Amino acid sequence: MNLLSVNLLSDKFKSLNKFEKPILFDESPLNTFDPICLVGLNGSGKSHFMELIAECFMLSEYYGVNKKFPSFENVPLLFEIEYSLNASGSSIYIKIARTKANLIIQSVKYDIDEEYVEIAFTNNLLPKKIIGYSSGLNETLSSPFSQLLDDFSSKISNAAKKEELYHDIVEPIRMIYLESSTNLLLVITNLIYFQKESVLTKYTKLKRLKSFKIEINKDIKVKVKTNAQLDGIIEDLVKCSFVPRINKEETLYTLSYSVNETLETALNNVFGKPMLFFDSLLMLNHLNYLAVTKKYNTWMKNKRKEGHIIKAPTIPDDEKFFKITDIVFENIDGVEINYEGLSDGEHQLIQTLGTLNLIDEPDTLFLYDEPDTHYNPEWRSHLFSEYSNLCKSRNQEIIVTTHSPFIVSSVRSNMVYHFERDRTPLIDKPTFETFGCAINIILKRLFKNTTLIPQLPFDEMKELAEKDLESILESIDNYGESNVKALLYKKINELEK
Repeated sequence: MNLLSVNLLSDKFKSLNKFEKPILFDESPLNTFDPICLVGLNGSGKSHFMELIAECFMLSEYYGVNKKFPSFENVPLLFEIEYSLNASGSSIYIKIARTKANLIIQSVKYDIDEEYVEIAFTNNLLPKKIIGYSSGLNETLSSPFSQLLDDFSSKISNAAKKEELYHDIVEPIRMIYLESSTNLLLVITNLIYFQKESVLTKYTKLKRLKSFKIEINKDIKVKVKTNAQLDGIIEDLVKCSFVPRINKEETLYTLSYSVNETLETALNNVFGKPMLFFDSLLMLNHLNYLAVTKKYNTWMKNKRKEGHIIKAPTIPDDEKFFKITDIVFENIDGVEINYEGLSDGEHQLIQTLGTLNLIDEPDTLFLYDEPDTHYNPEWRSHLFSEYSNLCKSRNQEIIVTTHSPFIVSSVRSNMVYHFERDRTPLIDKPTFETFGCAINIILKRLFKNTTLIPQLPFDEMKELAEKDLESILESIDNYGESNVKALLYKKINELEK
């Protein structure tokens, strides 16, 4: 997949104003790793631009499924988005345009130089999966993903409640936002199917996953009913558990798993590919949102209409239909640790690199908002090398926002988009080659950082340089080596002469 252009036709979207012309992206050759990097100072609009992309696909997905636009939309978002899909080995080009409140048009062409031909809207021409991730408290990207959860969970619930819909198949959700509950699914799937060669154990102190439990409770407040599809998933999980405990009413399941070759074989026989196992767990996990009261759901929708960022609510453990508990790892020293014992950096590694390791489906779009905030410098310098190793032959698209010069130096300048507040146009391209560029040059040219040391010692040494020789000699050893300190040594030589 390649994202080719994005155009905002509405007067405003969050901090973004209507675009004067589409933002164009280069089409990467097939089977290459060429991510899009959005860079700029805080508040420059890069996160809202990424949210705009997610919102375009969310509205398209919702329209394709329901043949209408969602009621939680306040001011209709008007847009054009253009991309190519490459899973078949040759490219097909798709443009989705919403130019009126209740109208969305999908067009296709099979050569970049052809004219687009309008077709009946189909979800088959959307990216196969769209994965979103935001670091820390920056939750703006979560909104489009959260807005689909209620619709998806309701469809599953309705299929279970109505006898005539009991055997209906509900497709796994296309848009997945990575948060704490999906993180549990990711670590389990990765360390069962890829335990021997897991990229996660390469960077963390984890040696292996030893055991975990899955608990399913149909007797939560909303009394969850399951359709044939979900009942089949639960039965398959029971088959793979070495100690399944089920009450007489078959409403309460506690399934214990010991992670070894026997479990891997059982899961392969029952679920097949790792992604099918992950999707199955994800469907059960989404039913947790049925525990959210109608009153709270209405409040969330109204707040979203007003433009507030409302992330998916946290469900207390005792109100969850599905949960994973008692995760036990063994580290490289042979010591057992639980899931809560992982560091913030290790959690971030699982969410971002673990997802890329697992989701190998072509035509997948990854939207990663600052994916390295909890990484140490060594991990940051290796991040895109690992991304490349995993994705270069898959025809997937990765878009990242970042403040990290390590990431910018890992991306070619034609794929770097520099955001700057109060500039027209908002987005510009670097005038220098960023790939392999020195960190200090990137900091100076893209982040307006004119010195490689923090402002406090810089200001102190600048003041010191104005003083007499004795004062400089008395204080110079209070500072570490830097280009600024080198100027102090130069000033000493001048004064001594």
